[in-house]
Amino acid sequence: MRGLAPSRSYSHAEDINAARQAVAASVPYGTSLLCERVHAFITGSKGAGIRDLGTSDGNEVSGVNAINNSGQVEGYSVRSFCDLCEVPYIPHLS
Repeated sequence: MRGLAPSRSYSHAEDINAARQAVAASVPYGTSLLCERVHAFITGSKGAGIRDLGTSDGNEVSGVNAINNSGQVEGYSVRSFCDLCEVPYIPHLS
């Protein structure tokens, strides 16, 4: 076996608003563990372009739950997916 890197990247959408901006999360190609280094992102109007929403407080993982029609995003940032089971869910807006 040559390592645990996935053969392709993985992304999934969570929500879309009236301007057709989508919020989603993605695992980059070559990540050794699928549960690490996930970042939330947002598309521009009508799905044009992608902007990484990053993480906060030095965490490695971010995710999104929703986007409103003003383009405000509700999401979260944790050290790893394991932390989602151990810490209370605290939404963040960006």
